Amino acid sequence: TADKSNEITAVPQLLKELKIKGTVITLDALCTQKDIAEVIRKFDADYVLPLKKNHKKFHASIKSYLNDPEELKEISFLEQTHTGHGRKETRRHWVCSAPKELEESENWKGLKSIGKVERVRETISGKLKGKTSKETFYYICSIDPDAELFADCIRRHRGIENKDDWILN
Repeated sequence: TADKSNEITAVPQLLKELKIKGTVITLDALCTQKDIAEVIRKFDADYVLPLKKNHKKFHASIKSYLNDPEELKEISFLEQTHTGHGRKETRRHWVCSAPKELEESENWKGLKSIGKVERVRETISGKLKGKTSKETFYYICSIDPDAELFADCIRRHRGIENKDDWILN
């Protein structure tokens, strides 16, 4: 990025330079910004963006909705389990149409669905055998509420992150 710039201002410029039409863009939570979502949709691409507490009200609204079983009448669900590197990881993906009544939903260009991913990791060998951790993440998307597509987008994003982290270490 240029001096006195940052990712948030650089990403829209980069997206304008790329041929993104027909693609699904995934970014880190820092780049979950209304302006960035608008640029993505302007160029006929879709987004799957993680939503963290930096969007406090919207995050709370989505979390509450996705954790209320009575609200979830039509939801797409996918569970995947992977074993390797001494760990067993189970990922559960829920995605549904974005309800119009959610706090701030009208401010996100092309918002079509919201999703939740729960990752449970269990160490199955070594000194830490039996240790379990659980993480839950929330997403906003302009893709259809299809759990397989949602899971694929997230898996591909994490694959890129993991490769880059490995290279940088």
